[in-house]
Amino acid sequence: MVHAGLGLVVWIIYVLDRLWDTFRQPKAELDARHAFYRRHRVLFMVLILPLALAAAGWIALKEIPEGILWQAVSLAVFVALYFLVYVARLAPALMPRPHAAALLFALGCTTSIRFFSMPETWTDPLLECAMLTLLFLANLSALAAKEEEDVGKPAHWHAAHPTLLGGNLLVMVAVLYYIQKGSFDAVLLTPSIAVFAGLALMTILHRVRRKLNVEQHRVLADLAMVLPLPVIWM
Repeated sequence: MVHAGLGLVVWIIYVLDRLWDTFRQPKAELDARHAFYRRHRVLFMVLILPLALAAAGWIALKEIPEGILWQAVSLAVFVALYFLVYVARLAPALMPRPHAAALLFALGCTTSIRFFSMPETWTDPLLECAMLTLLFLANLSALAAKEEEDVGKPAHWHAAHPTLLGGNLLVMVAVLYYIQKGSFDAVLLTPSIAVFAGLALMTILHRVRRKLNVEQHRVLADLAMVLPLPVIWM
């Protein structure tokens, strides 16, 4: 139930971000992802989001241990800053939006891990969060690059994505080496392999992206991100 609650909150933040953008941008300028949320904006705002928020509140108060709840509350401060800077644009940004989103997703996904494992040092949880950040950033970068390419205006992400993928893979090779060497806890081996596998799948997807439309590419990019971990655990 803890993981379901955290996943639900991450999804709510994602939807709120998309809905906010549909109010700020003209209909003609919306990409495929935002156009979907604009078409169903009333349904999301009147029914789906209120139900999701109610479910998240019930899980937070009834099912989530107090330690995790307070970690989630502290993370809410960073979520509020994200909306202030990147959505409402009321403050200057210190990093590109996809980088900030990837970091927030990683912090949210590792909240319960930090609580249940009770690590003696912060090295392992920080490394785990950093690895997930690399994976999520590669996913967001892939989506942005494909959308730029689809509209015929290759720009920043179209040029940066291959370099980002290669750099992230090299970082994960180094992490795996130092885990095998004993510099990091062996418990990090499974998530490290999963992140490396996800990045490898995204590299393959990048090679065949021209054969796919934006919707197909997005589905496969998301699958490349989430499938490796349960497969490796089995």
